[in-house]
Order: sequence, then structure tokens, then C-alpha cells
Amino acid sequence: ENITNVNGITFPNNYFGSGTVLTLACQKNYKFLVDMKFRDTITSTCQEGQWLHENYQCVQVCNTSNYLAGPNGVLNVSSALIKVGDVFEERCREGYVFRHSSDVKDTMQVSCNSSNNFMGVLSSNSSISACVPYCKNDPPLAPYGATFNYNNTMKEKLANASITYTCNGTRRFWVDHSQSKVMRCSNMSGNYVWTPMDALSTCHHICDTSAYVFDPNGRRSK
Repeated sequence: ENITNVNGITFPNNYFGSGTVLTLACQKNYKFLVDMKFRDTITSTCQEGQWLHENYQCVQVCNTSNYLAGPNGVLNVSSALIKVGDVFEERCREGYVFRHSSDVKDTMQVSCNSSNNFMGVLSSNSSISACVPYCKNDPPLAPYGATFNYNNTMKEKLANASITYTCNGTRRFWVDHSQSKVMRCSNMSGNYVWTPMDALSTCHHICDTSAYVFDPNGRRSK
């Protein structure tokens, strides 16, 4: 028995008599796309030497149920089946974002290739990343007399990221006279916040007595 393959459709024989009605099915991982819906089969009738059916073709499909979202990711798809090359979206749960080598986003487009492998759709990164936690709030502003190394980007707000605050010139943090403080995006009871929140104080000018030495008679000299 010969098998003829046309556009992914499998026929049981090469020749059929007039009036024959065939139910056509696509090969594995292929479906008919009819009115934007996938169908497993269509029918075709042999009449006076011609097959009468709509000009539907088999398209290769991916099953999105085979795609496993990360523990903090949620799929946003309207159908379990998509055409190869189409994209669907995965988003992170609240408080999480996707971290890539060159970008940070709360959603990621995912595509399926002809090998039924899923890939992230990014200009510089084809890997699929997991959702990672971040601090939703911006770090505290630098207090008076200080600066901090923060450029208002999402990467600087990821879990365990740190921001350094530095008092200018001869100023020091009044609470302990240190010149710099570090705040970190830390997990506090399941939420990521900047800690320690009470670390920052106003920077004041101070005179450091360690710059002086005492002579043997107890007099202080510079």
C-alpha cells in the first residue's frame, strides 16, 4: 500500500474512484488551520477526477502545555496549540521579574521552533529565564550631604542588589561617624525591601581628633 504525503497530509492510497469520500489527517505535530482554529481532520470527495475540499494546508504546531513556566511565572495563552513561530507570553507574579543578560522585564515572549523547543524572544538572548524577586520600591533618597550610586534601573532593584551611600568631603553619617553606608534589597518575611531602613542619617561636618598627637607634657599638637 503506497503512502502519498502532500503538505503534511497522509493518504492511504494513490488512486480512488469517483464518489470516494476521504477523511484527511495531518502528520504528527501538524494540524489543519480552519477559520483560525485547529482541526484534526477534514473531508475531501473525489468527483469527476478532482478532489473537492477547501484548500486547507497542514501547519506545524506546538503544544504550549509542554512548556513549563517557572515557579513564579504564569502563562498567558488563548489556546493550548500554537503554530510554529508564533509567540505567547509568560509573565512573572507580583514582586518578580525576568532577569536577562541585558535587560529586566516583568513579561517575556516565548516562541516554539520546528523542533518543538521553546525559546525566549529577545534580541540578544534566546534563553528562557526564571522569575527572580526584586524590591518594588525605590531605595531611600540620599540624605542631606550624601550621594548614592543609583541610576533608577530595574537591575539595581533585584534581590540582593546593594546601593552605597557616601557622605561628601569631611561630612560623616552622624549616627556612627562613618563615611559610607550600604543598603541591600533583602527578604523580610517574604517581601523584598531595602535594609537596614534605619541605617541612614544626615551627613554632618566633623573634626577628627585622630589627626592630632599629644606631646609628652599633654599638650596637643597638630
